[in-house]
Amino acid sequence: LSEGAKLIRIADKICNVFDVAQRPPYKWTPSRRRSYVQWTFRVVEGCRGVSHPLEARFDEVLEMALEAIDGGA
Repeated sequence: LSEGAKLIRIADKICNVFDVAQRPPYKWTPSRRRSYVQWTFRVVEGCRGVSHPLEARFDEVLEMALEAIDGGA
């Protein structure tokens, strides 16, 4: 992917993970939510190296999401 595409992908995953943590799709179980969040981690790992601030924000949102999901399970 181009650098721009990687930036967009990371930003998109930040928004998606936040939504899955705070406003999950109807009928998504904690297990389904956790699986999705873990998948986004693997996606972002392939995009790292383009924006340390954006990557740090993803890491923050990822941690928050896992805490929210595990706390609600």
